[in-house]
Amino acid sequence: MSQLSCYCDEPIVLLCADTLLWANLVTAFTGSGIIIALGTFTYATRKTPAKFRAVRFTIIELCLFATMPTASLLAGAVIAAVWVMLMLYDAVDEEVKTDESQLNVDASSSKNNESKKKKVKQIIYDVIKPDNILHSGRTVFKRRPNNAHWYLISTILSGFIANILPSSVYHWSAKQMGNYGSVFILFPALGTLIGPPLFINVMHLHDTTLAIIGIVSIMVAFLAKGFILSPIAYFFIIFGSFSAVISLADRSIISRMIHKDEIGRVYAFSSAIGGFSSTISSVFYTKIFTATLDYNPGLVYIIAGLLFAIPLANYILLNIKKQKWDLVLIDEKEKETQENKV
Repeated sequence: MSQLSCYCDEPIVLLCADTLLWANLVTAFTGSGIIIALGTFTYATRKTPAKFRAVRFTIIELCLFATMPTASLLAGAVIAAVWVMLMLYDAVDEEVKTDESQLNVDASSSKNNESKKKKVKQIIYDVIKPDNILHSGRTVFKRRPNNAHWYLISTILSGFIANILPSSVYHWSAKQMGNYGSVFILFPALGTLIGPPLFINVMHLHDTTLAIIGIVSIMVAFLAKGFILSPIAYFFIIFGSFSAVISLADRSIISRMIHKDEIGRVYAFSSAIGGFSSTISSVFYTKIFTATLDYNPGLVYIIAGLLFAIPLANYILLNIKKQKWDLVLIDEKEKETQENKV
């Protein structure tokens, strides 16, 4: 439903220009890509061992990153329609098989169909009921052994930072920004592709260490652009190549703090917080950039870089105290203790 809603808003826009603001109404009420991403990451978390989660998250992120240019190039809406037709075809095929099998089924099948309908209604109700917000909040804030709930809360609330375009600082034209941006966007992509396999599978570092590397990477890039107002400072974005691994490490760290049956709720709560913080931070940094443009246009980057000290301190603390909150390490330690006793 959510995926289909991504394409349902396109015909609405074509009907009338006045309906432009209503184009994403269906998408907003069905969750669209956010719901798809939550379901994907929740499923991947439950089905992937802890030590491989960051790598699998990397693959998912790369696939999501490739969807926009691929969809634009290959007409994603048409391809989506083909998949819808295939799904409908499979559904019709299943109905035919069901009709054939009903010849050999007794009267109890009608009761089973009624129970299935009830289950479907119950599933829909479970998805849209307001209590989900309360359950997600309770899952995040409930007390956990070794005060692990504080580590979880601090990780979720560490914050997200908005980027500021360099047009007013370096006086680049739209063409220059497009050319430079298209080149330097490759470095975060390469960092995302290389970082998790290198640091986790080859160097066997903990997820918190991966997050620290990502935070330091983006801090260096931001502070360099803040203190050096020359256009050459824009090339310091190379030092921020591993910044994209922060979100991957963050999800992997959260998955180590909670049990599998709580993953969906916590991811949903984290995404909700991220949506609000992105909006607030965008307004906040835009106001700072506008106010300081005349005498210190790089101040906004300096503030952004320094604010990353908050999540950096959080990840350092998590790394030091990982034996208290990391359920995977706790289980491994308990198994070793039991084996030593035997």
